[in-house]
Amino acid sequence: MMYPFLTLYDNTEIVHSEMKPDGRVKVYVEKPDDEDFFHNAVCWIPGYQWEDNHGFTQEEIAYYEEVIRSTAHLILEFSQRGGFENVFQRQQQEAKTSMNNLGTQPLQTERLLLRRFRPEDAQAMFDNWASDPEVTKFLTWPPYKSPEDVRRYLTNLAGEYQQEDRYTWAIVPRELGQPVGSISAVHQDLRVNSVEVGYCVGRAWWGQGIMTEAFSAVLDFLFDRVGVNRVTAQHDPENPASGRVMAKCGLRKEGVLRQAARCNLGVRDVVCWGILRSDRPGGNYIV
Repeated sequence: MMYPFLTLYDNTEIVHSEMKPDGRVKVYVEKPDDEDFFHNAVCWIPGYQWEDNHGFTQEEIAYYEEVIRSTAHLILEFSQRGGFENVFQRQQQEAKTSMNNLGTQPLQTERLLLRRFRPEDAQAMFDNWASDPEVTKFLTWPPYKSPEDVRRYLTNLAGEYQQEDRYTWAIVPRELGQPVGSISAVHQDLRVNSVEVGYCVGRAWWGQGIMTEAFSAVLDFLFDRVGVNRVTAQHDPENPASGRVMAKCGLRKEGVLRQAARCNLGVRDVVCWGILRSDRPGGNYIV
């Protein structure tokens, strides 16, 4: 869970996560650049170890560390209490759910293998989509600068796969044998057994039905094996191709939230889609 904390004079945003069992807190620093992309980095407190720096100079990191050090006592206190979202998080923890979280299990379709990412996927992920500004244009993270940065992310992800509610698949065409995109459950609401799905795929594989095939397999898994009642997805109004994927997978357009999300283009409208278990053939949700 992420908690907003500070917005600085240069539009840099500082947000933080809940306190980890070992007492540490992950602090994210994010700043838009002149081309409406984002520089970002992570600082762990206490200790002030920095990682995943994308675009900041050492002088900027030193300045942000001063800001974080001066407010660390508040960040730690809010993180321990659950930040401004503590009520929601408590409801999540106390929610009675019929969902059967299974973690990221391998899924197979006619053309694809959906599997967990591995650190050795770093070069393929960098080459095939993660370094491409056109692919990341509507996403919340900027293009990666090097395969080493991707490897660090994938190494962290390998540890997160131990969590049964972590769903992030590499999309691997069988004939190619390497990842060309990803699809994830980016948010869960246990109070209503709902999951939001996000995805991206490299430009070389656009228009080939790859994402429709992958999303359909994930929907089957979430509804039939995990037992969710509702799956949602969102896209930018200037990215209608993503909406066509959602429509082909049976989701219904539910509306537009104005100026409701931030991506690499800035604050944007989002088009919202959703599908219920009861919308699917034979679907019957039981509380």
